[in-house]
Amino acid sequence: IVRPEQVIDQLQGQGQSYQPFLFFYMRALWKGQGTQNERGRGLTQVAAEGKTLVEDFGDLAVELFAEYDRPLLMEFLRSSQSYAFEKASQVCEARHYIPELVHLLSKTGQTKRALFLIIGELGDVSQAISFAKEQNDPDLWNDLLDYGMDKPRFIRGLLEEVGTAINPITLVRRIPEGLEIEGLRDGIGRMIREYEIQFSISEGVARVLRGEVAMGMDTLRAGQKKGVKFEVVHDRDGDVEVYVNPVEAPGEDKLRAAPEPVQVEKDVKPGFCVGCKKAFTEDEKETLIGFACGHVYHLSCLLSCASPTDPSATATAETLQSQMAARDDGDGYTARSVGAKVAHAHIVRNAIKDGCPVCVVPEGA
Repeated sequence: IVRPEQVIDQLQGQGQSYQPFLFFYMRALWKGQGTQNERGRGLTQVAAEGKTLVEDFGDLAVELFAEYDRPLLMEFLRSSQSYAFEKASQVCEARHYIPELVHLLSKTGQTKRALFLIIGELGDVSQAISFAKEQNDPDLWNDLLDYGMDKPRFIRGLLEEVGTAINPITLVRRIPEGLEIEGLRDGIGRMIREYEIQFSISEGVARVLRGEVAMGMDTLRAGQKKGVKFEVVHDRDGDVEVYVNPVEAPGEDKLRAAPEPVQVEKDVKPGFCVGCKKAFTEDEKETLIGFACGHVYHLSCLLSCASPTDPSATATAETLQSQMAARDDGDGYTARSVGAKVAHAHIVRNAIKDGCPVCVVPEGA
């Protein structure tokens, strides 16, 4: 197989008379028009490989396509980045290829010069407006308005095609007084209708979003109002046998040692504390804390789970229990005032902070 480098070197060595053959070869590579190989690869794959080979000779391809096939030149300029922009701009400017030059200038950031080429050389109002919309540059719109405010045909084109890209009040105010513009009323009416349509669409979208937010808030409130299921163990009637096992008095080292943290497991049967694994009873004295996930804790167990390294968790739980008892009026929890309930909930929330220790997702996970 003869590599493209060898073919191009040989054709270039034959002089200008062989330039058309070099163009045919480059075009065939770019379009994948070579001979189908024995493996039967598709045209798309062959063309992709050929384009990769042509990009190794980007500047040469620009010169050949500009000389022999202008539509192919624009295709190459749009899809390839392997050529020198300055050299390609010089080729297009020398041949007065304005659309191609506009494309190159926009790629190199010279949008103002590209706009003036569209206006001055092509005189195409629609293309100038499309170009300004594509660039989305306020300064470019100002340049466009400055250029066209003394040209009635240009102003009419702006009114008909600018749409909602710029403020219509700004556009109308910049029209010189006393300038006669054919179709001015129709142009302004069309622009206003486009704004009305845009406003209607925006209003509909806002209405849909408000509805979705309302539905989400309803779902949230419904979830917050749901009770948390507490299952307790009912004592059975009958004799209760009590077994007393001898217990050794703990030594001084054990008394000084910090309590071991409560081990938390996800799989806990209903009616049992997630922390200590003990069943809840009807005459439970300690405060129970339940979460929407279904996990229920004794308050002291929850504080131990939330702060396993804090030896004061039990003391904190006792403090909360005493505060709860102090706020109680004597008729039970249900008789407590709303303010007392809110205060107690605030204290518990500050102690719990992140929520259920089993289900909370650690930061950075």
